[in-house]
Amino acid sequence: MAGGMTDRQDARLALLDKAVAYVDEHGLNRVSLRDLARELDTSHRMLIYHFGSRDGLLSAVLHRIRQDHQRTVPADAGVGRRKALDLQWRACTAPEAEHRVRAFLYVLGQAAQEAEPYEEFLASLNQWIGPLTDLGVAEGLDEGTARGQAELVNAAVRGLLISLVVTGDRDGAESGFVALQRLFDESVTR
Repeated sequence: MAGGMTDRQDARLALLDKAVAYVDEHGLNRVSLRDLARELDTSHRMLIYHFGSRDGLLSAVLHRIRQDHQRTVPADAGVGRRKALDLQWRACTAPEAEHRVRAFLYVLGQAAQEAEPYEEFLASLNQWIGPLTDLGVAEGLDEGTARGQAELVNAAVRGLLISLVVTGDRDGAESGFVALQRLFDESVTR
């Protein structure tokens, strides 16, 4: 089939769609590959066939979630960094995103212990840095400064999300986010 997907690719994508929907609804709390297979109406052997392992499936799920999240603010949406950051933050902190954020943090922790099974996920971690850098350059920053600020924002947002999930202190996380946004305002007006 020229240019099209194979049956195997179609089956993998269908399972991945189901797995993402499962994570959105239930999260990843103590779920085994067999449990996931049962919930996805397949066998654990089919999950291994398509994803290699539970870790491979989790990596693919989180990679897809990251792709979905990146579509929240396309790089060419015509918004500045402050607005892009606000849209991303709102998407991450919406109540319906809680399972995704918890799954992200869980897989991030797993990947920190053993990177190889999570390569697909790890490759997606810094996808936001490029578009955020480009937005900074469009606002008049030199590329090095824009890139440095994008790296800082990426790390700061992750830290704020960790704080929010672990402590439940929404006011504190929001306060930190507002301070982060002010950095953008100050860097452009200097």
